Amino acid sequence: MIQHLIVADIFGRTPALDELANAMPVSTDTVDPYNGRFMGFDSEQQAYNYFCTEVGLENYCSHLKRQLDAIEHPVVLTGFSVGASAIWKLSESTKSERIKAAFCFYGSQVRHELNIQPECPITLILPEFEPHFSIQQLHDDLKGRRNIRLTESHYLHGFMNQYSGNFSEEGYQQFLMWLINRLKNI
Repeated sequence: MIQHLIVADIFGRTPALDELANAMPVSTDTVDPYNGRFMGFDSEQQAYNYFCTEVGLENYCSHLKRQLDAIEHPVVLTGFSVGASAIWKLSESTKSERIKAAFCFYGSQVRHELNIQPECPITLILPEFEPHFSIQQLHDDLKGRRNIRLTESHYLHGFMNQYSGNFSEEGYQQFLMWLINRLKNI
């Protein structure tokens, strides 16, 4: 039995994220920075500010690690933005042997942790553009490294999140089917 965990972005658990989880072909749970509470942020900026001041990436990584340590069977992870960055930071940990695969959508903090060597297969879904760094440079820095697969998209950071200003219905549908197909083949 394989369990699928969605690791949420700064918006945390939302009705749209629950809808995405329900579309998955395998049993799927959500890990989020707010312990399952629907936060109802009014904007990305509000969500970002709250996450940075009340949670932070290190605390989110610790929370995710506790969740993973409690699982005793194989798991597949799908993370979005800061959730993808948390997966990346934990991907070389000793418990990663239970992680069968990880799919990380637009984890922009990966660029700060290029020394990490994942111990599990990890696919980084890169946005077309990021305003604060070069996607091409990140791609070049990671290309050819063990356990890392790079998938380029033609969409912006947040394209899978209906609450993001960069949400793309086309991108969402395309990568929803992409993710479903990957999960069916694990």
